[in-house]
Amino acid sequence: MLFRSKKQKKTLDRSQRMNQLKARALATVAQKAWGRNNRQKSVTLLTKALARDPKNIRLLADLASAHGKRRNYDEAEKLLARASELSSRKASSLRMVAQAYASIDRPERAMECYCQSIALNTDTPTTADTFVELSGLYERRHRLDEAREAVEQALGRDPHHEQARLQQAVLDRRMGDLEQAELRLRTMIGGDLKTSGIAAKAWYELAQLLDKTKRYDEAFEAFCSAKRTLRPQCKRFLQSSKHMLEKNEEMLQSLNPDHFQSWQELARDDTPYRCAVMTSHPRSGTTLAEQILDSHDQLKSADEYDV
Repeated sequence: MLFRSKKQKKTLDRSQRMNQLKARALATVAQKAWGRNNRQKSVTLLTKALARDPKNIRLLADLASAHGKRRNYDEAEKLLARASELSSRKASSLRMVAQAYASIDRPERAMECYCQSIALNTDTPTTADTFVELSGLYERRHRLDEAREAVEQALGRDPHHEQARLQQAVLDRRMGDLEQAELRLRTMIGGDLKTSGIAAKAWYELAQLLDKTKRYDEAFEAFCSAKRTLRPQCKRFLQSSKHMLEKNEEMLQSLNPDHFQSWQELARDDTPYRCAVMTSHPRSGTTLAEQILDSHDQLKSADEYDV
């Protein structure tokens, strides 16, 4: 029988720690690359990080999300299946996996993982967040009663949870109680919201409600208030847009006649099809319209993008 000495064990532990530190460093660089829209580099770095720390749930989830956003869904789902197996007894890890499933438009698997996370530990500090995220998924799938139950569970744990309060108002509007929805939104806006993003969303929700009830001047003012709330962040948004335009320009400059020739050859045997682009304000019904269109056997919808 072979016994491992304490020195060998310490060396192994030190090696594992070094691998974990290197994996963390690679993941940090990958995140920055993704922020610069260098997505292939980000995937490559995350893959290297995962090779050094193969049981790291965060790395599995991040790499799966990256693959999903690049339309490599098979690889994304393999990684998340592995992450789910490793996370089966840890609530926080299952929530992480659920978020990754949601990010690649796999809502049913996301909801399943959220429910498993809640079942493991219903009273952790993050459980309210988990219930809110689950409520959002239910709402997007038009399962409004389940969405209401989930958001009430969140507020039962944290009555001041800003996202939960906003979600409650959204559900009031979706379920036809416009008066209650308006009251909740005005209470939030007139209070001391700590998150500017939540405040802006509350103004947008109120604007949509006012527009629906034909109070157009008030609706316009609410839209303007939402924009004013976001004004301090405009520099960051402008920098992001500028960087995106620069990347687009680089891509255009890199094109040459060979690219067009190869695309023409690839398209020769392809089935002709037509494309349409649908844009809108958030929460204006386009998700439902997209789902209705996608149900037609001769139509195929793509993913949603924030513009």
